[in-house]
Amino acid sequence: MKRTATRGLTVVRKRCDQCLFSTARIVSAERKAKVLRSCERTGRFFVCHKSKRNAGCRGFYDEMPTQAQQVLGRLGMLEFVDVPEAT
Repeated sequence: MKRTATRGLTVVRKRCDQCLFSTARIVSAERKAKVLRSCERTGRFFVCHKSKRNAGCRGFYDEMPTQAQQVLGRLGMLEFVDVPEAT
C-alpha cells in the first residue's frame, strides 16, 4: 500500500535548474546567505520559487532540513511533488 502525506509538508522531488543550492541560482551569494540565516533563525524552510503549491526547496531539504521536516519525514508526513519546470 502506497503511503502518501495527507497532512504535513510538501517538498519538490528534484532540484530545479535555478536551485538556491546550485551555481545557477538566481540570487547573489550574499542574498543566499541572508535567506539561509533567516530560515535558520526562524526554523522555517525555503520554498521553491517554481512551486505553485509552496513546496519546500529540494536543495534546502537535502542540505539543511528543518527539525520539523525531519520529524514529519520520519512520520511519513512529507509529500514529494513534481514541479513541471524542475530539471
